[in-house]
Amino acid sequence: MINKIGVKHLIGRELTNQETSVLEWLNGWEEETSSIIAGLIHAAYQHGKQESISIDSKKMTEEEIQQFALALAERYLQVEKDHAIASELYKRTCSEEYSQAIERVNKFVAMEQAFAVYKIFAEAVDVLPEDIKHAFSQHYERLIQK
Repeated sequence: MINKIGVKHLIGRELTNQETSVLEWLNGWEEETSSIIAGLIHAAYQHGKQESISIDSKKMTEEEIQQFALALAERYLQVEKDHAIASELYKRTCSEEYSQAIERVNKFVAMEQAFAVYKIFAEAVDVLPEDIKHAFSQHYERLIQK
């Protein structure tokens, strides 16, 4: 199945009505077919992301690497917490006996959006140069231990 919220985050904008209709139409196909199309969208995104990476950590000073890694670790932790909070709100809403369907849907959408942002951050960290990734990991570990 093609996740419309995920596609929206991958392309960095709202989907048009026509794009939404096409994705809904594709989701009506056999699951294997829509999964292949979803995989192609994701692969194209990954390929474009790889080609657009222009950070050359060898041109950065150690202080710049540390500042960048700390800022990235702080934002990553915030995104991770946002995802955890949205997931917990959704779970609580689903377990309440009198919750209304629209509230449940809104919580689900918030959870999916938070997960999509979290996933993008996780993928961005994976492609960082090793020295920046190492500095990020150190800062991130310190932040989560606070």
